[in-house]
Parts: sequence; structure tokens; C-alpha cells
Amino acid sequence: MKLINTSLIPPGGYKYREVAINWEVANPLMPIDLVIKEIQAVRMNNLHVGLDPSREAVEDALGLQVCARLNDKDRARFCGEVVFQPDFQPSGQGSNARRRRSCAGCG
Repeated sequence: MKLINTSLIPPGGYKYREVAINWEVANPLMPIDLVIKEIQAVRMNNLHVGLDPSREAVEDALGLQVCARLNDKDRARFCGEVVFQPDFQPSGQGSNARRRRSCAGCG
């Protein structure tokens, strides 16, 4: 899965873990091109594991991991997956509306 928005760094950055070799991106807050190059270099140095070091394969793997950890709103923004969530709740059903207090010490 490719990220559709790479002009901004997603919340938490480009966290990526290569489980086969127990390795993680050192600084997930780097620009995406530097993260991709770092992953490619690690994959090239570990060809015996069988990981594809091509840019396309790395982009897909990175996108899968980043999108899997984002919340619905950020996933829609960075990954293109739109999930419908209503912005409101009917009155009386868990509404977070501020209630008027009858006195300063009342909760």
C-alpha cells in the first residue's frame, strides 16, 4: 500500500520494523525519501533474508506498517482509506456537551 500524502510526516513518523532481521528505522521523523533509502540499504545488506530492496517494494512495506497504526482520520488523510464516523452523538447518549453548573463548587 502506497502512502498518498508524503508532503507531511504522519503522526508518529514513518515507523518501520523489519521483523526478519530485528531492525527498526533509527529516526522515523526523517523525510520519507531518507527513510526509504535507509530501508533499501538495510535490505541490500541482508539479501540472504530474501527481502526485496526495490523502491516499490519498500514503499509498499512502509505504507502497510504506517497505515496499520494510524487512526481512521489520519489513515484517510495519508493512506486514502475513508472510514465513515459520525461527528456527533444524539443528545443523552454519551454526549460530551458541557453542562451548566448550579454553583462554583458543584461538579
